Amino acid sequence: MQYTLTVLFIASACSAYAHLIFKSISISGWTGLISGQGLLAFALYGLGFLLYFYALKYVPISIACQFTAVTYILICLGAMLIFHETVTSKQLIGMVGVFLGMILILGGN
Repeated sequence: MQYTLTVLFIASACSAYAHLIFKSISISGWTGLISGQGLLAFALYGLGFLLYFYALKYVPISIACQFTAVTYILICLGAMLIFHETVTSKQLIGMVGVFLGMILILGGN
């Protein structure tokens, strides 16, 4: 089970990184999608999907879908670090709440 949870975390990380890449190329408009970075973002989305699909074979979907919340936390942290976006106290409380919720749900497994 631990291995599968790691796979789910990596799937979420791939999706989050793809979001951050799309943000960085959004300035150039549609042409950014066909750049090397755009193709990398699409590849990461694809890899994230394949890893998630693989993990569904081994864990209940009620557990697997909790890892999609990790994506939101990673995107928010990445936006802070890479794009120097400010995070409000409400957002921070929300991230902590999502994290604690995951611990509660996964704690029994």
